[in-house]
Amino acid sequence: MPKCQLKLSLIPTALLLGPTLAHVVLESPKPFVLPGIYGLSNPIEPTGADWPCKIGSSKPNLPEGGATEMPVGSAQIVSFTGLAVHGGGSCQFALLPGHDPSKQNSDFRVIKSVEGGCIAINEKGNLESGKPVDSNITIPNVEPGDYTLAWSFIARIGGTPEFYSMCAPIKVTGGTTPAKQLKEFPPIFMADMGEISGGCLTTEANKAQVAIAYPNPGSNVEHPEGTVNLFKQVCDGNPEAGKGPAASDAYSAPASSTAKPESSSAVKSSPPASSAPASSSANPKPSSAAPTTSKPSLPPTTLSTVSRSAAPTASSSKVPSPPKESAPAGECTDGELFCLQDHFSTCTGGKWQVPLELASHTHCEGSGGDFKIMDEFNGPPSPSA
Repeated sequence: MPKCQLKLSLIPTALLLGPTLAHVVLESPKPFVLPGIYGLSNPIEPTGADWPCKIGSSKPNLPEGGATEMPVGSAQIVSFTGLAVHGGGSCQFALLPGHDPSKQNSDFRVIKSVEGGCIAINEKGNLESGKPVDSNITIPNVEPGDYTLAWSFIARIGGTPEFYSMCAPIKVTGGTTPAKQLKEFPPIFMADMGEISGGCLTTEANKAQVAIAYPNPGSNVEHPEGTVNLFKQVCDGNPEAGKGPAASDAYSAPASSTAKPESSSAVKSSPPASSAPASSSANPKPSSAAPTTSKPSLPPTTLSTVSRSAAPTASSSKVPSPPKESAPAGECTDGELFCLQDHFSTCTGGKWQVPLELASHTHCEGSGGDFKIMDEFNGPPSPSA
């Protein structure tokens, strides 16, 4: 059987980019047919309203010709078209049983992660011509049947942190007995979608213009650009995070690296489109104050996986002591963090969110402007961290 190709086609957008550029969308296997006014090229709304797969409250319909067949063990070429690659980034490929993804049915499990260099390798901004870089996936030995294949993407460069999600119905065939259960794969990474992703943000990596290293990428991971310039993402807003298999210790992001932002000519930034309220993306991530209109050029930033400190806030000395087992009580200032040793809580919309588990081998200290994440192997942070 010939290899199936995942292709992405051009759809114009004014978000962050000039009118002649376009984000990428799934073309083959044929994506779900979705009603609504928002194109598949747009990122998921900052409120998570159209999570997963840009579906929202609508019901996805099968494309003409039905689901694409993919045999177990087959290598599938994932190809893309489009110019707005945002300097590349990190992406995941994940499976969900059935053809009915929804907010209540979105437990996608990762079969491959690409950390840095997804759709573009060593690219300073957007493409002027040509095509993005292909990727490859192999269908694991899961139970045959209907599945939803998701491609999620965290761009390296953009005016604000954005989470892209596109899905297509597939039919898995073949395989051997016993098949591997999807629960044995890690849950898909979630962030930048408000309460749906637990207030988890990728603001720090976005400001530094560095691709993220996923908290739990699974065992099948690629690093097209190497592992030097990756931002070790701490939080994961997926409610299933921590319930799947533990992250492998075979790879961890480097203790420190220097990220050099691109020039303003690489990507032209502009305020989010009118369909995304400005206030919905104003929840800063640890170590960032409330964002204003984004600037296309940023000063060089030194990253460290040893510790990260949040910017001091006026109310950082008044943060209440919350219980570990539930969301902290009391009011707070957006962007504040509160340490619960191996968990931490973020302040979103003036309220503390349900604590999120830290990555393995790390713990935190302090709160507000004194919040730090400590690596148990590297010890306390250096003065320059």
